[in-house]
Amino acid sequence: MKRVIRLVSFILLFSSATGSILAEQKVVINKQGTVRGRIVDGSKQILPGASIYIDKLHTGVTSDINGFYTLPNLDPGTYTLKVSYVGYDPVLINITIPEGKTLEKDVVMKEGVELQEVVIGGALQGQNRAINAQKSNLGITNIVSADQVGKFPDSNIGDALKRISGINVQYDQGEARFGQVRGTSADLSSVTINGNRVPSAEGDTRNVQLDLIPADMVQTIEVNKVITPDMDADAIGGSINLVTKNSPYKRLISATAGSGWNKVSEKAQTNLGFTYGDKFFNDKLGLIVSASYQYAPSGSDNTEFEWKQTDAGELYLKNYEIRQYYVTRERQSYSAALNWDITSNHKLFFKGIFNNRNDWENRYRTTLKDLNKESVNNTADVRIQTKGGTPDNKNARLEQQRTMDFTLGGEHLLGKVSVDWNVSYAKASEERPNERYIDYVLKKQKFTPDLSDLRKPYYSPQSGYSMTLDNTFSLKEVTEEQEDIQEKDFKLNLNLELPLRKGEFGNKLKFGGKLVAKSKDKEKDHYGYEPLNEDGFDSSSFTNIVSQNRDGFMPGDKYKAGSFISKDYLGNLDLNNSSLFKKTQNLDEIAVGFNAKETVTAGYLRLIKTWARNGR
Repeated sequence: MKRVIRLVSFILLFSSATGSILAEQKVVINKQGTVRGRIVDGSKQILPGASIYIDKLHTGVTSDINGFYTLPNLDPGTYTLKVSYVGYDPVLINITIPEGKTLEKDVVMKEGVELQEVVIGGALQGQNRAINAQKSNLGITNIVSADQVGKFPDSNIGDALKRISGINVQYDQGEARFGQVRGTSADLSSVTINGNRVPSAEGDTRNVQLDLIPADMVQTIEVNKVITPDMDADAIGGSINLVTKNSPYKRLISATAGSGWNKVSEKAQTNLGFTYGDKFFNDKLGLIVSASYQYAPSGSDNTEFEWKQTDAGELYLKNYEIRQYYVTRERQSYSAALNWDITSNHKLFFKGIFNNRNDWENRYRTTLKDLNKESVNNTADVRIQTKGGTPDNKNARLEQQRTMDFTLGGEHLLGKVSVDWNVSYAKASEERPNERYIDYVLKKQKFTPDLSDLRKPYYSPQSGYSMTLDNTFSLKEVTEEQEDIQEKDFKLNLNLELPLRKGEFGNKLKFGGKLVAKSKDKEKDHYGYEPLNEDGFDSSSFTNIVSQNRDGFMPGDKYKAGSFISKDYLGNLDLNNSSLFKKTQNLDEIAVGFNAKETVTAGYLRLIKTWARNGR
């Protein structure tokens, strides 16, 4: 509570100072006018980062990420407004600033043409927009526009980010999941939507899964490699800001459809997208809605080797795994934005986005565990594991992740002072219901190693084990676990900007505050199930075996996944029937659960000063 009081006191202090300045200059303010508008191209696409300048007054601004600009505190009179943008012809417009009023002036720019050359602008428009936005940013920023993202078959934001310099990503099943800025770990960078940090559904970190959000649901991706005082101070590596779609300049209707084919799953993929936007009530109200749907059956062939080193420095293989994955990912995303121009100096907006991803996974794993150091007669325990779920989840492990962010805000011009504020609610969740495993083991089997290629070691059985699950194996365990993670954020943000000195070398003061209230809960239950009639259970299990050997195994045909208990058999086991299984809870897993709360209050003060100008 004390932090909240300090934050409010800070804002009130500077608001009082602002009020004093305005009171002293009340007569001047009443006479001064404002020009504002939006910069677009010939196809009515917004142009962020455009330069708007009045030579006579030595003052100017750049258009924001949505193409809007505002030049306040102008003395009444007639001026020439100069608008420039990389790749477009400069525009000169004569304007008359009214006394004490706001002039609305939208500017339409045409692509530049030199001599008799043919300029193919369509392929470069998105790049030009990104370059201009980067140029006008006060920090070190990389910006990618929506049409640049659309040139590549990227299914999610993570895949789009990997094309930005200074960004590397961590993959999961061939898709980019976590973003890393400037070589730092993913939890040292922040991911925001419209400037508000996205909650994380990860259990023990603040990593945000970028593959939750389809690539076609954002207008712009901003990567800030240096944070500024008006940004959250929890990003050591940098900040990735996803700007959702804003209301268009004119009616917009867009639909996309795509498909693909996965070699492992041998199934087709589906990608659908739709966007509608328009202006209403004499362009006072703007609306845009978007929806995206993706269904992607896929899979992967995988080998994993764990190497150890003896005291003498000799390498040997400790564990050897062959894995076969079948994964289906379904993404649904919906967004909406509403902009209301109450007057020329007052605007309200609402933005919301909801993302849902269902991830069904079956994994078949053969492990040679605890290999010894012998170079000829290696022995190891052979473990055969099937991973799945219950019939209502396609007999697969279901990981359902959701994120949502809803923001209400406003932008106001009060005399000389520009004010913007927003209130937001965000939530992220992950549920893993009824995740099941069944393991069979065959102990002390002999293998002959082939270590001629250390990147692709191979162990062939000598006798007994024939790479097939049969009644020589014994049951090791049957388990089921449930996990539920939720994180909720409430944010209140206020910024004020006051010009202190006009002219070519003017400056302005920006200050504000932010309140963030966060809560995070994690619950996990893990149970082991012991068949009361193990012989009968084994007999039933060994009649439900499926082979996962197939030609074209990507790490090499010499690797054979083997045979396994079928996912359908595992999913249909009546584990909660006390006449069939003895149920035991793993108490160690309860300890990983937690309930946490965090409150952050912050204020900042920033002076923006122009020391020199090389050109306009």
